Amino acid sequence: SKDSLNGIGAWNKEDFIKAVKKGISPNNKPYYPAFPYNWYVNMSENDILDIYEYIYSLPAISNKVTNHNLKFPYNIRELLWFWKFTEKIVSNKKYVDNNKQYKRGEYLVNSVAHCGACHSPRTFLSIIKDYNNLSGQKESSKILNDAIPNISNDINNGIGLWSSSDLIFFLQTGIKPNGDFAEEDMSMIIENGTKYLSLNDLEEIAKYILKNNN
Repeated sequence: SKDSLNGIGAWNKEDFIKAVKKGISPNNKPYYPAFPYNWYVNMSENDILDIYEYIYSLPAISNKVTNHNLKFPYNIRELLWFWKFTEKIVSNKKYVDNNKQYKRGEYLVNSVAHCGACHSPRTFLSIIKDYNNLSGQKESSKILNDAIPNISNDINNGIGLWSSSDLIFFLQTGIKPNGDFAEEDMSMIIENGTKYLSLNDLEEIAKYILKNNN
């Protein structure tokens, strides 16, 4: 909140943009990548500043949050500079599809909603090689306690047999085409996020993920 003591009330707009796009605090400390700044790097500054203005429109809340309680070596924040450097070399953040009809959906999927943060394979350093890969994670996640499904348009292993209406309905309700429900982690994302998206944005997301599917 905009609380000046325990929140971001002392930040200016440049501080906020730097934190969101680069993962660096106003006092030049690197943030842990649990804060998905490496996805927000492609967000427009106008969208980021809209978020800033919204946060500043809300009441200030003086809530002191406890520090991270991480085990060695993860508690050494300076190592994050090495992680950021390695991630920059290894990862592909470039958009691979220049078709204008997919641009809005691509922006929402690969940046704002950062779908691949969960649904893309990672290296042993938890680095995502290809930000356009939505093929899931076969091994169980220590954080999410479950394997992450493939949401690419692959017919055999992904959601390539889903229609645009199927995907839109799922992102609104958490109900899959087979009548099953979203798992706990995804259900929270739907409940607190995707169900509030406009129909137009949901259509653009479905168009991008499913490409030419009906």
